[in-house]
Amino acid sequence: MFTNCFLQSGDTVQISASASIWAGVWFTGENGPQGWTNTANDSRFPKPSARAYSLLSRSDSSYRYVGTGISFLYTGAGTYLYLRINDDRPGNGSGALDVNVQVIH
Repeated sequence: MFTNCFLQSGDTVQISASASIWAGVWFTGENGPQGWTNTANDSRFPKPSARAYSLLSRSDSSYRYVGTGISFLYTGAGTYLYLRINDDRPGNGSGALDVNVQVIH
């Protein structure tokens, strides 16, 4: 998801998230932005080392685990911030997360 937040080196990025989604996996319940308790551990997921069905951010070409919240100092080239779920089949689930993004220049 495009956030319309343009990051520049030296920016502090603060993201918080709540609410729940259904990942689209049969016989499972809903999960929050922290995702499932297990890591994806599958190359079909954008960030295999992060929890499956968790909230991720992407700047440049690098994904970060966000979960319920993260704060980080951005040090790369100017780029837009994107959000997505760590999902191997995006679009097959339902629900929405409430996400707040603050960029401090």
